[in-house]
Amino acid sequence: MVIPFGGAAVLGAVALFFFNLTNIAGTALVAGATAIAASVLSLQEWKAGGSSTTYTLTSAACAAAVAYVSYCSLDLLKGLPYWVAAVLAVLGAACSVFCAYNVAAGGNPPPKKKKGSAE
Repeated sequence: MVIPFGGAAVLGAVALFFFNLTNIAGTALVAGATAIAASVLSLQEWKAGGSSTTYTLTSAACAAAVAYVSYCSLDLLKGLPYWVAAVLAVLGAACSVFCAYNVAAGGNPPPKKKKGSAE
């Protein structure tokens, strides 16, 4: 779920740059790219059988940052920028809650090795 959110945050940031909303756009761009990177690293760690909790918490923090900055700016915006920021706020909150739930529930179990595996 975090990789699509990161992509949406980056696309939303690009859209907001066209409206000269650099505060929201900068936060969304950096946090979205960081969330994507953390998700890719998390998948690699998971495939190796390790814990991906640190990466999941990093993704949660990035999503929360996007949600917070987007939400705080909603009263200043009108028209299309309002809706872009509103969507980013909702997606960021949902992604942050999802990541927090994932960690609280014990995270993703590592992949099971096959019985015939030599490792």
